[in-house]
Amino acid sequence: DRSGSMLEIKDSAIDGFNTFIEKQKELPEDGSRLTLAIFDDEYEVIYDREVLRDVSRLTNSTYIPRNTTALLDALGNTIARIEAKNTSGKVIMAVITDGKENASVEFTRDQIFKRISDKKKKGWEFIFLAANQDAIEAGSLMGFDRQRISNFGYNRKGVIGASSVMNVATMCYRSGNLIGPLPEQADEECN
Repeated sequence: DRSGSMLEIKDSAIDGFNTFIEKQKELPEDGSRLTLAIFDDEYEVIYDREVLRDVSRLTNSTYIPRNTTALLDALGNTIARIEAKNTSGKVIMAVITDGKENASVEFTRDQIFKRISDKKKKGWEFIFLAANQDAIEAGSLMGFDRQRISNFGYNRKGVIGASSVMNVATMCYRSGNLIGPLPEQADEECN
């Protein structure tokens, strides 16, 4: 999410993503690739199936919060993009947002629910991390499993905690282990 409401936690969001990438690069090379799409009422792909070791850091010039939150459109477009290019079948898709859907024009909540449900049947994992809303309710309405949803505090500690949750879940998934239930609040770093 790069909507305008993220401005207050922009530096934490950048630091959280960069820490996530650094930690993922510490794992043994396994051919993992990263797609990073950022969105407000516009959708932009920063990395498109980039080899993980080649992913560079986000900066103040690559992540600029602005505008409204077209979350459903971002989800629909990202699922379609990954589906068209993914050959391994192994996908983990994480969403970090601080605001409720308020600007989508391409996809409805029902369409996203169906797409997520279909992909989960094919082994895709979906994680929803959200602030400033009831993340359990918002994520469940889009098809995310309750155990893969977590709230985070709208502050540096919360954003860093959410990035840590995403990191641990991704490390588990990449190593072939099951992802355990996410904590209901991602305000603390996960152990």
